[in-house]
Amino acid sequence: MEDCRSVSTPMAAKEKLQKNDGTDAVDASMYRSLIGCLMYLIATRLDILFAVSVLSRFMNSPSQLHLVAAKRVLRYLKGTLFFGVKFRKGQKFKLQGFSNSDWASLVDDMKSTSGYCFTLGSACFSWCSKKQEIVAQSTAEAEFIATTAAANQALWLKKIMKDLWLNSGDCIEANVDNEAALAISQNQFSMSEPGSSDRAQGEVHRSNSDSLGAPSMWVFRVTYLLATSMVAEEQEEAEARRLDGSSSG
Repeated sequence: MEDCRSVSTPMAAKEKLQKNDGTDAVDASMYRSLIGCLMYLIATRLDILFAVSVLSRFMNSPSQLHLVAAKRVLRYLKGTLFFGVKFRKGQKFKLQGFSNSDWASLVDDMKSTSGYCFTLGSACFSWCSKKQEIVAQSTAEAEFIATTAAANQALWLKKIMKDLWLNSGDCIEANVDNEAALAISQNQFSMSEPGSSDRAQGEVHRSNSDSLGAPSMWVFRVTYLLATSMVAEEQEEAEARRLDGSSSG
């Protein structure tokens, strides 16, 4: 891989991996070793988090296609060696969150993936990508489950900052790109379909109460963030630069 050509994204656009893809099996020990190395890099490279999270689901019986996808992450890393977590002096000390989901992205069980990250000052310092426990019935439900995970993390981070005598403000703002999920979080309507995430809805509504802050302020406020229509390569590079502190936009 030393002489490989770099790529601009860790995963191909709209790529959906599955367990039985019809390609030959590869050495599972070698594949697990590669994924383990990538997991180590996640500590400072949140831009590969989603890709590694997906690839780690095939460590029991990896195929040739899975290995190719894993090597693509290495090719991406080769072209982005200067990326990382960079905190710059003089940035506004504000805790802010972002959450998203990839609805029904898993071909094998049709479950979605939750993702969130939190920034403090100029860079991101807390992030997660995890398969959801239930099968979401809609994009709104998948997005709301991701928002719930972000809300729980936000409350924990706020408690930690309070213990350290750090002022993060009365309210933590979380940004989502789904208006239906935003409406649910604000209790404008509920999810009453069988199998819906009522417990998740209760968690976010509880987070919006005064469990930690002033009685007139929300501890966790969800706001709408319009997603752009940039192509994958442009969007990946812009977001990676912004989250690692390379850009102030």
